[in-house]
This record gives sequence, structure tokens and C-alpha cells, in this order.
Amino acid sequence: MTLPDYQPPEPGKAVVACAASPLVVLGVFVALVLRWIDLELAAAWLLGATVWVGWEMHDYQRTLDAYNAQYVHEHLRGRPLPALRALADDLALGESTRDFLRRYVAAGGQLRRDGPSF
Repeated sequence: MTLPDYQPPEPGKAVVACAASPLVVLGVFVALVLRWIDLELAAAWLLGATVWVGWEMHDYQRTLDAYNAQYVHEHLRGRPLPALRALADDLALGESTRDFLRRYVAAGGQLRRDGPSF
């Protein structure tokens, strides 16, 4: 009994948003201090950066949850927990697959949609 590799989607745009937003905040702060922009425009930029990061993180989490649900539906449903527990200790599986399988077994065979920490 074997499983395909667990390869969740890359965070891509969420990482870019989280890395770029501090630069946006710094730029807005500098522009505000140098009086290139007024307070209302600075607040709009900061709110926009916050919404951007929140949206990208939400979108990534939604994509990750969908991938996890599909992986469980296609590969784990119907298999008894003791067999999955034994499979989680198989060194032939990739580390990410074993980690996901361990979290799934620890949750009692339930897919929890609360992110990577299960």
C-alpha cells in the first residue's frame, strides 16, 4: 500500500504580499513625513496594503484546504486508521506526506480546515 506524494500548492502570491507590504508601509510613511501625500491618502494606502495581504493569505488558505480535501478524498478515505498509522511510519514516503498523514491520523481520520497545524 503506497500513497502519492503530498505536494500542497505553493504560497506564491501570499509570500509576495507579505514581503512587499512592509515596503509599501515604509514608502507611505516616508511620503507622509516628507509631505508628498496627505493623511487621508496615506490611510487609504495602508488600508489597501492590509486588505491585499489579508486577501492573498485567505486565497492561499482556501487553495490549501481544497487540495487537502481532494488528497484525503482520493487517497485516504476508506482506509482504516491502523493501516494509515503504520503507513505514516514508512520511510519510503516523503517527509511532507508522512507529516500530513500523521496529522490526519492524530485528528482521528478527520480533515480539519484550520491550516497546516491541524
